[in-house]
Amino acid sequence: MVKFFKNYKSSLTLLAGIAVGAIIGVFFGEAALFLEPIGKLFLNCVFVLIIPLIFCSMSLAVAGTGKQGVSRIKKILGLTLGTFAITT
Repeated sequence: MVKFFKNYKSSLTLLAGIAVGAIIGVFFGEAALFLEPIGKLFLNCVFVLIIPLIFCSMSLAVAGTGKQGVSRIKKILGLTLGTFAITT
């Protein structure tokens, strides 16, 4: 169990932050708007840092598959586009 928390510490922290932000928004409403710039800053950092990292990682994976992996590349591309469309 300790290994699980060690491996997923950042993901669990992110989920906990989302939950705390939602709770603050529900209970404090308009008074919690002063926290909005922090949320926007976080989202901008995600778009600037994480999205290019994912793109480069996928590009390297596609380059490493060769000719035999075309069907696998199509599957990965479809899942990625679907994930981005749903999460956006």
